[in-house]
Amino acid sequence: GLTSEMSMLDLGAGLGGPARAITEAYGIWVTGFEAEAEIAKIGNELSAIAGLSKKAPVSVFDPETAELPKRKFDAIFSKEALCTVENKTRFLLQIYDSLKPNGQFFITDYLVTDKGIDSPLVVAWNAEEEKPNHFWMKQHYAAGLKEAHFEVRVTEDLTARYLGFITGGFQGLRKNIEALIGAEEDAKKQADLRRALAHESKRWAVRTEAIQAGHIAPTRFSGMVIAKTKIR
Repeated sequence: GLTSEMSMLDLGAGLGGPARAITEAYGIWVTGFEAEAEIAKIGNELSAIAGLSKKAPVSVFDPETAELPKRKFDAIFSKEALCTVENKTRFLLQIYDSLKPNGQFFITDYLVTDKGIDSPLVVAWNAEEEKPNHFWMKQHYAAGLKEAHFEVRVTEDLTARYLGFITGGFQGLRKNIEALIGAEEDAKKQADLRRALAHESKRWAVRTEAIQAGHIAPTRFSGMVIAKTKIR
């Protein structure tokens, strides 16, 4: 139901690729917020290059302290960003307050399962990350969304789909980086690209093992803010 009359917030926007794709597909105005300053800067530059500096800007923000604008957005989207937020309950309340009445939310995140409590696979996952994760279990999310007054319509385990995404995505990454290495004449830059590929290979191998073992579950939550009926 997205249209050019609507506005959307992308939390954890990264380089802004999803924001630009959604804008180009539906004409909707998408504001991207990204926690990493360097990534946000490059993402905003990419939006400018695409001619979408106004319709899909990317800005830096701190999810632990950010005050989102009140009742501004028709939809809010977050993709694997909340697992790094320590005070998730506060953040969910911010999301709720930033949505218009009947606004929609769509969150995908990595959840720790019963098997994953004290799991060495989860410890290994965190060891490969640049900043710590604060994984919630499914029941924690359910309680947090309820406390934030969301009407949850869908809770879906995306494990099988994500394993397919990881396999296909990593094959594409390896192909692209190997092409860049082949086209690069500078030996130092070639070495940097090889190190980057090795780092990503290890990181995603660790993630895949934890997901395949059922210790981490990629999960989708979606729903809306129910408009309150005025009593006359």
